[in-house]
Amino acid sequence: MDSFTSTTENSTDQNEQQISELTLPEIFDNLYLRRILRENHNSEILNIELNIQDACSTFRQDANNIDQADEQTNSNSGGNPIEGSYTPKIDCSNILLSVSKNQAYIMSNYQAKESTVLTSGCWVATKDFDSIFVLGDTSGTVRVISVSQSREIAVYPMHSHPIAQIVRHPNIPYLALSISSDETIKLFDIIKGECLLEIHFNANTGGFSKDGKYFAAGSSTGELRIWDLSELDLNLDGTQNKDCQILKTEDSKLITASKKFHFEKIDCVRVLKNIIVAKNINGKLFIYNSKTLNLENSFHIPDDGNNTCKFDTSNDENYICVGNSNGIVYIYDLINLKLVKRLVHKRSIRPITCCVFTKNNRSIIYSTDSSFLWRYDYIDEKTVKAYTGDDKEPTKIEMQAANIKFFLNRLRFSPIVTKFSIANALHEGACLKKVGILKIGAIGFQQRFYNEDRALYDENGELLHKSISLINEEGKVVGKMETKAVLDGMDLKTHVLKLVDGTKELPVYKIYNRQYLFEREKLSKKLRMENRLKGVNTGIVKKKTIKMGTSIGKGDLEIKLRKIREILSSGHQVEIVISSRQNGEINHSTLMNEIIESCKDVSTVLSPPTIDRRNCMACLKGKSIL
Repeated sequence: MDSFTSTTENSTDQNEQQISELTLPEIFDNLYLRRILRENHNSEILNIELNIQDACSTFRQDANNIDQADEQTNSNSGGNPIEGSYTPKIDCSNILLSVSKNQAYIMSNYQAKESTVLTSGCWVATKDFDSIFVLGDTSGTVRVISVSQSREIAVYPMHSHPIAQIVRHPNIPYLALSISSDETIKLFDIIKGECLLEIHFNANTGGFSKDGKYFAAGSSTGELRIWDLSELDLNLDGTQNKDCQILKTEDSKLITASKKFHFEKIDCVRVLKNIIVAKNINGKLFIYNSKTLNLENSFHIPDDGNNTCKFDTSNDENYICVGNSNGIVYIYDLINLKLVKRLVHKRSIRPITCCVFTKNNRSIIYSTDSSFLWRYDYIDEKTVKAYTGDDKEPTKIEMQAANIKFFLNRLRFSPIVTKFSIANALHEGACLKKVGILKIGAIGFQQRFYNEDRALYDENGELLHKSISLINEEGKVVGKMETKAVLDGMDLKTHVLKLVDGTKELPVYKIYNRQYLFEREKLSKKLRMENRLKGVNTGIVKKKTIKMGTSIGKGDLEIKLRKIREILSSGHQVEIVISSRQNGEINHSTLMNEIIESCKDVSTVLSPPTIDRRNCMACLKGKSIL
């Protein structure tokens, strides 16, 4: 058992080493949909966040201080309301928090009161081996939730208006920042409930830099500002209360002024090492220089309407993942501004509300407004081939089917490919079943030659008639023969077997030379083109109806006759209907005979005149010149 465990650990370490050697574009290129999860929310998911900067992975990495940390946790010193002792070896960075209007889901479920409507949430860094997240609601209240206790451990009335977003401080534990529509932004201690910093600005989103020295915020009018927090004393030491520091709009630097239009509302901001990235609800991304605050680049996310979606950046801050209103996730390279990967699935059609990278950047999780969570994972090529069966050597019949499939795909785009090879492909009965060659017509090559060869087979690729009455190329009747023997003795590159008469008990087939059929078809096309230029239509025969009365005048009758002759000269059919409204008028049979007599040079009588009460009807057919 020990040897098996050690072997498994060694193989896992080797896989981790191989994956760690890959670049991020190589990882993104092999992202595959792993899981679709339906969260038990009654409304859309507002935001999701992974507990990447948690206590287990950030503040307890020194093995020499493990015992001391456990003693401090058990004694519950410093006014910390969190109880219990936990091992620091557990990595909590894969715990996902999803927030909707009335629920927050993690490993356990937090159910808000019926009167409470949640708006945002985030994880908060801690010094203890517990994970804590903070929620904001429409009443302006901040709720602190402990994962270990699965309950609210603190409730603070921070604002007088709804909270738009909760943001954690990236470095200092137990600090979170709330953005409200009451035109204030507050940085507070989640343990004591004290406000340490208050910024007066009408913002709806914001974000810290990675070192926590800068904070940028965007408004619903498209205004974007940044504050320098490097000189503020925000560290928590002991139980001494700190006065709330106040910053105003004048203390910030303007990046972008406000706009007139509602679609300029900024819904997400990230302060990176060299750039500041902002996105509006119209799907446009703006990239600013963090030093000069000048706009460097901007581009639109494809097919994105008015949709609020929070994006995320990779650990090295070189890549960004963002979703659009059609359920598609795009991964961009922020340095070269190139599209690296497009994650699309036929079932993902709802607007995306939030995207996040995992800690190792090997997975992407996004949420939609239909309460679904989607996860794409990196899967190495070896595993993909083993799953799809591409690592196995193909059998002979599979190779034959693949060759025919390749030939047909070439035939779609290249008219130079010989038509005679089609018959050889069709003659392979086993491949017909394997590849579905009888559906070649959908692939797009010439339907005429396809019909000639298809007539010999049924839908399953079997011969329609095992025995036939054969006529050779010279026109002599050979007699009864087996179809398979005839096909085996023919050169399918130069000859084709066509059905002549299928009404008899033993169907009659004749051998034709393909070159002869080609020349005949070529001549027929030429004649049709000449006739078309002359106004003679040799295509589909149409039937037209000409109506007149027995009281028709001489001039009108000449016009009708001219129209009838024109239709008949084009090879179509004409149905003539003569109506008699009053007694004593000219006999309609006499008028019909006169019309037939005047058109006998261009027509034949298809149906003789018939009398139905007061109507006389006859049908004429134009003489074909072919």
